[in-house]
Parts: sequence; structure tokens; C-alpha cells
Amino acid sequence: MLFGKKKYNFSCADIGNNCGYEIRGASSEEELIEILKIHAQKAHGIKQINQDLAEKIKKNIKKK
Repeated sequence: MLFGKKKYNFSCADIGNNCGYEIRGASSEEELIEILKIHAQKAHGIKQINQDLAEKIKKNIKKK
């Protein structure tokens, strides 16, 4: 942990997707979600993250 700031990590596999995509070292949960929105659209054809998926994602974000 650099200078006491947490980094946020996420993997599509953590929510049951057969996908090796990972986000590591995002500076905030908001930044991670924005990066993930782009990936979800391009790789999975998800145009908008609904409430259920958003909750599933947030429960699986790892903070280090």
C-alpha cells in the first residue's frame, strides 16, 4: 500500500464470468467502475450496468 492509500482490484471471474479480465490498482471504487463499464460494453456487450450487477460487482471489489 503506497502512502496509506488503498488500491481497488476486480476480476470478471469473481462474479462468475468466464473472462480473464482484471482491474488492478484503481485509485477509487468510482474509477474502477468507470473502467469496468468500458470493458463490459466492449467484451460482454453490456451497454448499461443494472442495479443487481452493480451490487454484485461492489461486493467483489478487493481493497488492498
